[in-house]
Amino acid sequence: MESERVGIGRARTRDRLVAVLLNGGDWACGHGDYEALEIVAAQLASLLPPRLSQLADHVAFLARGNSLEAALAWGRLAAAVRSDRTGVERKT
Repeated sequence: MESERVGIGRARTRDRLVAVLLNGGDWACGHGDYEALEIVAAQLASLLPPRLSQLADHVAFLARGNSLEAALAWGRLAAAVRSDRTGVERKT
């Protein structure tokens, strides 16, 4: 029972962190801060399942030199993560 509570607590903490990073990425795109977007996407990649993690890594890569493509890819990533919350919860 105790281990289940710890697992649930970790999932909730991870979900909160993902939500904060999503908001940070939205802010970075909205303010044209692609250096911040690169950092946010890289951090987000470590919290996501493989399919979404690859997209987050791609956003981080694009943010280094192609701001328009990075913003478009961020929009796709953020939408996918927000619609795939169960995938975030399954990551260990």
